[in-house]
Amino acid sequence: MLTFSHNKLKPLAASVLFALSCGAANAGNSSVVRVLVGDSIQYQQTSASQVAIDNFGSGAYNFTADVYGNNLGAGNPPTFSGPITAGAPFTSGSALYYNTSNNPLYNSVYAVQAQDNGYSYTSQAALEAAFPQGTYTFTGGSTSVSLNLSGDLYPTTTPLVTLTGGTWSNGVYLVDPGQAVTITSDAFAGYSSAGVGGHIGLSLQAANGPQLFNNEQFSSTNPSDQISYTIAANTLAAGQTYYGNVSFATIVDIQPNAALPNSLNGAYYNLDTSFVISAVPIPGAAWLLLTGVMGLLALNRRKMD
Repeated sequence: MLTFSHNKLKPLAASVLFALSCGAANAGNSSVVRVLVGDSIQYQQTSASQVAIDNFGSGAYNFTADVYGNNLGAGNPPTFSGPITAGAPFTSGSALYYNTSNNPLYNSVYAVQAQDNGYSYTSQAALEAAFPQGTYTFTGGSTSVSLNLSGDLYPTTTPLVTLTGGTWSNGVYLVDPGQAVTITSDAFAGYSSAGVGGHIGLSLQAANGPQLFNNEQFSSTNPSDQISYTIAANTLAAGQTYYGNVSFATIVDIQPNAALPNSLNGAYYNLDTSFVISAVPIPGAAWLLLTGVMGLLALNRRKMD
């Protein structure tokens, strides 16, 4: 059925002649990893059970269209067209914006964005007014990939993680870097029957630093409707802040392309929840005291309720 990903459907490694770049003298040195178009809604988790829409910045409702790969900057960028009404700086038929990446799986991306923050809106209605449902096409040279993004088939489960090894405080999960931390997603309802396939992703990255891990699974190859990862003790750096994401996605279209035999091309609807981990160097006795105090506070809150 399905074998591709996000983070927001961040791609796996694959190698193929970069046929979506026009007229590049050294295009043979380039490779396409993924061709993706999708809508996503961003949430923020601030406690063991609290998840809310994250409208920080330009908004929580996002449209993305990307060509992921390696060494994609040579030659002319591919263009992107569809029922776009967003207006300048990006209109239907515009060239995709090029930027580099520090992801170990790919080093460059062509995207529908004029700046690194992409296209975000404060409501789903505003998102779909600018980028309506319909067929979107990536074109480079004689190669094109068309994907149908329609149906608003967002997952019915909002992603949430359970963390063990630390404690929540003021919207941040505090951990002793000398202790192991396990991150487990909630179950994705409808995962195995979502669209043409379901996807679950889990990642963690240091603030202004490298990505620690980016794990994913698909309903076509992994029947488990949850994902989990354990960070070994002494992996997190004392004093460092880490940004995590867990995502549930419904894939609504997937289109293999003979000119891109190893590229994974798809359209998706995604829910993405971010969370923050802070590695706080606390002596063992003090950590036990803090954990106990937080537990008593939680108990008192339940009694008051």
